Amino acid sequence: MVHYLQLMKKTYIFYILFTFCVLNTFAQSQSNSTYSVGLNLFSYGQVPKILDEVRIADSYQSSMFNGLIAKFNDNQISYRFLASRYFKKDYSFYNSCKTCEFVKGKYTSYEFKMGFEKNLIYAQLQPFFGLDLGYKDAIFNGLATDVVSKNNLYTAEIQKKGAVFYPFLGLKYTPTTHITFSAESGLNLYYNFIKEIKRYPDANKTINTRNTNDWEVLTQPLGMFSIQYNFGTN
Repeated sequence: MVHYLQLMKKTYIFYILFTFCVLNTFAQSQSNSTYSVGLNLFSYGQVPKILDEVRIADSYQSSMFNGLIAKFNDNQISYRFLASRYFKKDYSFYNSCKTCEFVKGKYTSYEFKMGFEKNLIYAQLQPFFGLDLGYKDAIFNGLATDVVSKNNLYTAEIQKKGAVFYPFLGLKYTPTTHITFSAESGLNLYYNFIKEIKRYPDANKTINTRNTNDWEVLTQPLGMFSIQYNFGTN
């Protein structure tokens, strides 16, 4: 956790310093246009944990071209809608401990969010902050093996779904009236309901089912790097 907080702190300091360097930039902003649509080009951050997944300092996942954005711009505030998908067919991790179980399988998640972003200055280069609220669904199907013996232990079917709260800070650059590049980082606060099904390869074909709920804090050093097209007269 200390590593994550240090990384977020460095990111925020970068945004603040960058802001002071551009206070004299000429006034042209995304808010000159009424609407914006865009594509999330790249994301880098944590995804919801599976089972008792053991995580280390570099347990971040990256994805490209995985989301769509739509905005309504009202002066210095933009109201936005985002839809994104994360998919990895060979997601793997140690479960419980590094000498206990090794789990590998297919990981898919969907996220739908609505929120706002507020510009801090009116310029070509703009820092901003905001908050999104939404829904997130994560699904994993995989196989667990014993780390020592390499024997198959069980197949796992996991689903996590629930509400996500996403406070963020960002910086966007509008080189022309119609094009904006935007980068942001934040925290996904995820309250989820979990359903776990484990199927064992024994003679009785044992099936264990577990239902629970939990909070997760998922660090997003680069929650979204996007390109947006602006149109309409504000």
